[in-house]
Amino acid sequence: MLMSALLSIFLAAPTGTIEGHFVMPPNTSFSRPAQVVVFPSEYINVYMAQLQMNLDNYWEEFKDAFIHDKQAFLLFRERAKHQAMDYTLNRMKRENPLYISDLVTTTSSSQFTFNHVPQGECEVVALITIGNQEFV
Repeated sequence: MLMSALLSIFLAAPTGTIEGHFVMPPNTSFSRPAQVVVFPSEYINVYMAQLQMNLDNYWEEFKDAFIHDKQAFLLFRERAKHQAMDYTLNRMKRENPLYISDLVTTTSSSQFTFNHVPQGECEVVALITIGNQEFV
């Protein structure tokens, strides 16, 4: 019994803490709480690949409109980021449901903290809403 407890302590993956904050333009606040996510190394490529696929699909479908209206592309780029974030979060929930509690937070303030983040490369992604516009 003591041996298994000692082994679990030594074999537990090292973790760290991530703290951050949003820098908002003056006189601006969130319209609703921000969702902040840490994608550990095994999910960074999932997020980036899904984002690229979403952008490619939007480009192929709306290429002519984007050429004439570059602002429209920026809106669809934010939409693609949001969709990639949702896709990756859903995959994390399916594959590793216990991960989610330590790697997803919602905040109404401009600060966030994550504890128990697996060490290694990670990507912090946030979904914020200002007015009626969402930004990732």
